[in-house]
Amino acid sequence: MSDFGSFLESWNVFYTALAGGTAAVMGLIFLAVSLRLEIFARSGLHEPREVAWQTFLNFFWVFFISLYFLIPGNSQQSFGAVLAILSLIGLILVLRRWVKAHARLPLTRNIVAFVPLLLCYLALMLSGLLGIANFHFLNATAPVLVMLLGIAVNNAWELLFAYRKPENTGGDKGTGA
Repeated sequence: MSDFGSFLESWNVFYTALAGGTAAVMGLIFLAVSLRLEIFARSGLHEPREVAWQTFLNFFWVFFISLYFLIPGNSQQSFGAVLAILSLIGLILVLRRWVKAHARLPLTRNIVAFVPLLLCYLALMLSGLLGIANFHFLNATAPVLVMLLGIAVNNAWELLFAYRKPENTGGDKGTGA
């Protein structure tokens, strides 16, 4: 077995678990959208829609890249190139979403929602490009994918519990006001 083959083999359990876990929690986005259809139907509320799309894309990318790590027989060069190309596509998709959403979101929300994603996809792309020459750079892929998964899970959770209508605080009975 080649050094690169041994390298991939050593990550087999991790990427199997990551792909399986991602597939399982991918259902969160569908659950969130199904349970909170009213926030997607409300006119003028664009942020939940943008968050849902980006969350789905993050789950999909983590799942897809994890599966790619499990394909046997890849060469180091093709592996790095495909990772770089997939990451570039992910980066372009994030940038497109940001361009569409930035005018409708406050500056702080723009920064919190998009900068970590851009950094993740840039790190994945760099890992792939550098991995063409030295496969040890592909080690950086694991923490970045875990971070993308964490962002996606957080966003799905936010879709389930955020974006509530403001509660009536005008002295209703039973509120103690």
